[in-house]
Amino acid sequence: IINSFSFKECENLCNISIPRAIKIELGESCFSYLKQISSIKLECQHLIVGSNCFESCNLLNSFSCKICKIEFGSQPFNNCTKLQNITIKYEPTTTFDQLMNENQNDEIFLNDNFFNKCSLLNNVELDIAQRITMSTSAFNGCNNLSTIKLKSLSSITLTNKNFQQIRTNEFKVIGKQVTFGDSCFYSSEKL
Repeated sequence: IINSFSFKECENLCNISIPRAIKIELGESCFSYLKQISSIKLECQHLIVGSNCFESCNLLNSFSCKICKIEFGSQPFNNCTKLQNITIKYEPTTTFDQLMNENQNDEIFLNDNFFNKCSLLNNVELDIAQRITMSTSAFNGCNNLSTIKLKSLSSITLTNKNFQQIRTNEFKVIGKQVTFGDSCFYSSEKL
């Protein structure tokens, strides 16, 4: 557990790498306003990311994790202006069947302004067991998206106007049930 505001404004912290763990809990704003952080790599069975956890980490360019279950607070990547790649991959454990039954009923919710002002965000890849639900403005200000890949062993719901005016070249969605809201891709130039 890394409590709220633990490393906020630590000017010389460059990388965060937490190897295999059972559970990682990152409190609210615990890594916000880090001026030197460029990458974050995590591996665990259960990851909890608090609200505004990485807010305004302006040199952060990649976030990757291998997980069984993940939970996010609001706006975890708000104003990460150099963020380019997000990769979250499902990695089953030895208790695969038990986790599958649990996690398919859980939801990962990409809330309003989830990637707010991540203007260089290029690649988003979510490959998880949980349901994926996206808020209307999850990608607010992400004008550079070229690849979005969403894979869930459960369902995926994209609400109204999710990708309105986003210029993505590749959009791939795999789930047991996929729901597209009204005007989901309205006026998306490159699709």
